[in-house]
Amino acid sequence: MRRTIWFIGAILCWELLSPAYAAQTEKTGVARTVYPDGKIRSEKNYWLGAKQGWFREFYPNGRIKSEKFYRDDKLEGLSRAFYPNGYLRWEKFYQAGKLIYYKKYDQTGHLVAEKKY
Repeated sequence: MRRTIWFIGAILCWELLSPAYAAQTEKTGVARTVYPDGKIRSEKNYWLGAKQGWFREFYPNGRIKSEKFYRDDKLEGLSRAFYPNGYLRWEKFYQAGKLIYYKKYDQTGHLVAEKKY
C-alpha cells in the first residue's frame, strides 16, 4: 500500500490505495506520494484518468529527480532528469508523444551523447 495525497480543487483527500484499486480509479487532480519522513516523493497530474500536466519525482533530500510534461496522456515538450548532486542527467524533447531529440550528460554536467530522431 502507498500513501497518496489527492488535491482536487480546494479539497484535500488522503487515501490509502492498493495497486489494484489505484489501477481501477479514474484519477482527476494532483497525486502526491511521500517518503516515510513526509517529504514529497512524486507529484503527478491527471484529468479523467489521463496524464495531464507535470509529473515530477524528487530525491529524499528534496532535490528534483525528474520532470515530464503530459498532454492528453502523451509526453509533450521538454522532459529532464537530474543526478542527486543537481546536475542534469538527460533531457528529451517530445511532440505529441514522439521523441524528437535526446541528450545525455555525465555527473559533472558535460554532454556525452546526443541523438535526433
